[in-house]
Amino acid sequence: CLSDWSSDVCSSDLARQCLADGELEQAEQFLRRGLASLGREPAFEALEKELESERTYRDQLRTAQILFGRRQLTEAESVLSGLADANRSEARALLDAIRNARAETEEENFCERGREQALKMMQQQQFAQAIDLLRNLRSLFPGNPILERDLAAAQNALRQEKPEIGAATEEDESQPGVPDALAPPL
Repeated sequence: CLSDWSSDVCSSDLARQCLADGELEQAEQFLRRGLASLGREPAFEALEKELESERTYRDQLRTAQILFGRRQLTEAESVLSGLADANRSEARALLDAIRNARAETEEENFCERGREQALKMMQQQQFAQAIDLLRNLRSLFPGNPILERDLAAAQNALRQEKPEIGAATEEDESQPGVPDALAPPL
């Protein structure tokens, strides 16, 4: 922005130029000088509103950036929701980044919750259900080594459980029962 001006009349033009360049403090200085020398002109009042609007926008954008940096994505999105609609490219780009980060976080949380549920099933010896759940998660999140490991563990546990079940039924069948002749009549 220009640092000097030749007359008070062009101070509003210089203030607008500084505002367009993002130099709010300099724009405010030119505005104050113009107001001091020419009084409350409609052009200065409009410029004052624009300057206040730009200051509010920058404060909200800065707040949203801080919240995004802290991974407070919901709060950052709510701060930006009104700004992005106002055709502000910076706000739109940040809002898109926040929404992408939220989607990733939600996917990670979904995967982790499903995995925890499968681990609980395994602790409860519900290996077949755990395997189904882990296979579904693996199809949604292919190449996840943790899911692969858990699935292998559940499958091994199910294989070890099946021979025991088979052996128990064979033992039941091989035990001598009560002979039919000794059984009481029905």
